[in-house]
Parts: sequence; structure tokens; C-alpha cells
Amino acid sequence: MVIDVEEKYTGEIWHGDFSAKYVEEITHKTGVYKKFNVFVKMLVSAVKNHSGDQNVEANNLVQLSLLSQQDVMALKSSQAKSEQSSQTATKKDKKYMIMTYEGEFEKVHYPLPLAYLDEPEMD
Repeated sequence: MVIDVEEKYTGEIWHGDFSAKYVEEITHKTGVYKKFNVFVKMLVSAVKNHSGDQNVEANNLVQLSLLSQQDVMALKSSQAKSEQSSQTATKKDKKYMIMTYEGEFEKVHYPLPLAYLDEPEMD
């Protein structure tokens, strides 16, 4: 599975290439295992929901967020109530696409790391 995210105004791109095995491993680590094909269906649903597709069910169980490394560090820091890192993240650092599944009795975050592409490939 290949994911590319493009910043609308600058054209900057972040990229991730994930095998079925990797996806299943990250879902296992969250404690809420999903088979690859189920994960892909969830991701497609979240993308459609995020883009405002009117054909998606009103019951939005899957959502997407895009966080910088700095955002992730701040979340970890605030959750652990520890000091924030003095490192400053630049705009071009790694980003994380976080797919959040929220069920009746659980809320699970599936992180997918995306690397900044210095020079996008031209087809």
C-alpha cells in the first residue's frame, strides 16, 4: 500500500510504502488487530469521510489526522507530563497519518509514518 500526501499550497509531498505484514503488525501492537484488507477498507472510508464524500455513512467511525513529529512529541509529552524536547521540528520532517477507529467501547489510533520527499518522482 502506497500513501502520498500533498500539501495543497506548497506542493510538498510526504510518502509511505507499507506491506501487508507491516500494517498487520502495527494493528497488532495497538491491541486491536485488523487484517490488511479490513485496514485498507477502513482507510478508504476515512479518506472519503475526510474529503467530504456525501456517500459515506453518517456514522463516522474512522477518522484521519496528519501530525508532524513535533505534534506527536507534544502529545506524548503532555500525556506523560514530562518536559518537552528542546528539538525543533522543521516543516519537512516526517509526518504521521493517524487513522483513528472509534467503536462503542474502544478508541484505537493506527499510526502510519510518512517521509518527506525532497524531489517527487516524475512519471
